[in-house]
Amino acid sequence: MTNIYLDNAATSYPKPKPVIDAVLGFLQECGNPGRGGHKLALEGARKIFSARENLAQYFGIKSSERLIFTPGCTHSINYVLKGLAQRGYFKPGDCILTGALEHNAVTRPLYQMERKHNLEIAILNVDANEIKTPKKPRLVVLTEASNVTGAVLDLEKICAYCKQNEIPLLLDAAQTAGKIPIDLEGKHDAVTFYCASSHKGLLGAPGAGLLYIKDGWQLQLEPVITGGTGSKSNDLMPPESMPDRFEAGTQDGPAIVSMSAGLSYLQEKGLDSVLSHQLALREAFIDWAIDKTYLKIIEGGYGKFTLPDTPNLPTVSFLFDKISSSNLASRLSDEHQIAVRGGLHCSRQAHLKIGSLDHGLVRASFGYANTLSEVEQFCFALEQIANTKLSSKT
Repeated sequence: MTNIYLDNAATSYPKPKPVIDAVLGFLQECGNPGRGGHKLALEGARKIFSARENLAQYFGIKSSERLIFTPGCTHSINYVLKGLAQRGYFKPGDCILTGALEHNAVTRPLYQMERKHNLEIAILNVDANEIKTPKKPRLVVLTEASNVTGAVLDLEKICAYCKQNEIPLLLDAAQTAGKIPIDLEGKHDAVTFYCASSHKGLLGAPGAGLLYIKDGWQLQLEPVITGGTGSKSNDLMPPESMPDRFEAGTQDGPAIVSMSAGLSYLQEKGLDSVLSHQLALREAFIDWAIDKTYLKIIEGGYGKFTLPDTPNLPTVSFLFDKISSSNLASRLSDEHQIAVRGGLHCSRQAHLKIGSLDHGLVRASFGYANTLSEVEQFCFALEQIANTKLSSKT
């Protein structure tokens, strides 16, 4: 049984009690939202509506119907990229600007589209003060924070660039939603599409994600998934109204309400104080690791486009001398009941940029429930493994 969980960049754990209660409450009290006028269906619809309103308010969305619920952040990203392509938004030779630290949820659909639609993928020049591309991008697609290093994008600079050049921006906020504040229809109104997941920083259950679509863009997207919406059932074509246009099929109500419950829990605790606690744990680990000859912390960001005030989320990746990342993760789990993640973290681009594509890294990501004592136990476990390795040589 895992005693210390340090894999929160993959999925937050443990879930707060209000999140669990929200899931159970939906299962016990609700039918299929928007399908029928009986009490169970109406209660399901009411809870979904309440969750949408709560989340929209937090993200600075004035009209909550612009916030779409999807099966996850990966689905949200694909809905946008493939929805734009199916609608004929891209022409052969068009350029899409993306980053060097992207998750495969971005890079795989992008390179799939590159081949299918004869597009040009340009990588953000992370060492320059200004963005340079072979031609004006038709779309900018960036992750707000790396899931490998935790480096945070300077969104203000990117928003200024996109607004000045009138380029739509798709933001992958899988790692930042619930951690880094955003005002989608105010300060950050250059963001055209915002994609996030329930089960990470928002502390909700897996199975749900978010997709914000800026006003005026919903008809630029062809719905990738079509079917029953509970509205305009006599029409053969999907409705144009939001959110029904992009919410075909029965929604994962328990996961959706859990996402809202997770946000409310964080707001009650204070989002800033929760993040500060997690960052303090990260710094404690780095302070311990800094002089260890057998361990190397790996940094990596967007250069001049890394946010200066919050250079990292509470995530740290490292190399361990002469032990593979997967082997070290397994030993930590088997011998010390500590959960971390080894390997490439579904982020080929980040490891290519860092130079760790051949061997991967070990990643520890600290959550709201972790303690300084757990960090100390983590450090002690690494010390023990290092000493065992050194002893086996003599």
